[in-house]
Amino acid sequence: MNDITMNDLMGLLPYAPIIAVVITVLVVMIAIAIKRSHMVTGTITVVGLNIGLFTLIGQMTGMVNSGTLVPNAEQLFVIDNFAQFNMVIIFICALACCTLSYAYLANLKDNKEELYLLMLLSTIGALLMVSAQHLASFFMSLEMLSIPLYGMLSYTYMRNRSLESGLKYLVLSATASATLLMGMAFIYAEVGSLAFKPISMVLGDVFESPLLILGAAMMMFGIAFKLSAAPFHMWTPDVYEGAPAPIATFLASVSKVAMMGLAVRFLIDTSLLALPSVQMLLMVMATLSILVGNLLAVRQTSLKRLLSYSSIAHMGYVLIVIVSIGAAADSISSMYMAVYALTSIGAFGVVTLMSSLIVYLVRLMS
Repeated sequence: MNDITMNDLMGLLPYAPIIAVVITVLVVMIAIAIKRSHMVTGTITVVGLNIGLFTLIGQMTGMVNSGTLVPNAEQLFVIDNFAQFNMVIIFICALACCTLSYAYLANLKDNKEELYLLMLLSTIGALLMVSAQHLASFFMSLEMLSIPLYGMLSYTYMRNRSLESGLKYLVLSATASATLLMGMAFIYAEVGSLAFKPISMVLGDVFESPLLILGAAMMMFGIAFKLSAAPFHMWTPDVYEGAPAPIATFLASVSKVAMMGLAVRFLIDTSLLALPSVQMLLMVMATLSILVGNLLAVRQTSLKRLLSYSSIAHMGYVLIVIVSIGAAADSISSMYMAVYALTSIGAFGVVTLMSSLIVYLVRLMS
């Protein structure tokens, strides 16, 4: 019994950074139940994310034992250098968003604490996404990221724009998820496997299968929606404009990094990137994203909408890298997304601080 218990514990070590965030969620819930305190809840959230970040850095540098995944977990997730690098970026972005949220929520009269809870849950989904290597873990981690976002976008529900933002994202995201699931079903029907690697092994026998091409195309549509790549970008300006500034920051950084990491691993590990039809589809999306993102940005008068079109254009740049480099695109795309996420935090951070300052000045004048 002792040996089994020890093996189980060693199998959980690779997930230590994620487990730290899960424990933080539980502590935050208990703290809210005992006594509501914006400062206490925000402090617990930041401390938990920092523990997860430093544990991850310790594992990457060898200072902390990273253990080995148990066989069952290996089928669903993989903790490699690619996953760890993206997880570091996600932790940094989540910490920045929590810090911005603290100042933003200071002027909110309603309950503030639940926003941190939703942000932590969404962060767990993002951390799992970049390590997923199975269609089941693909979808579950993606929904764990997306579902808390519905509440986060609508959190300042007294503002009509915020409620509209959350509702639009809810309806369109559900449609994209359904399309994604149908694509997974078509791929499974053709290749008989949900794991990324086995799909690549049998892909040569069904390379030109219409069912496989249809399934891959439907999955690309769902992924393009989550990345806000054209022509599936229509929700982005409205959602960004209506969302609370820290949540727009979270959507532009954590969500995009996680989705791009998952998309790159999926395309490379399954070898679907070798399909000419998939390459053509990605090139069309990339070209449209660059044109739409840059040309429509010129007409914008709202800073949030301008930044949303900027994100659309950047997704096009990354897609060009993926198609051009192919199997070696994982490292370059990760570096690009890291720089993009950090600059987005800087841009949205200024918007958040300015909006908080304006609200404070209005209150003083009144």
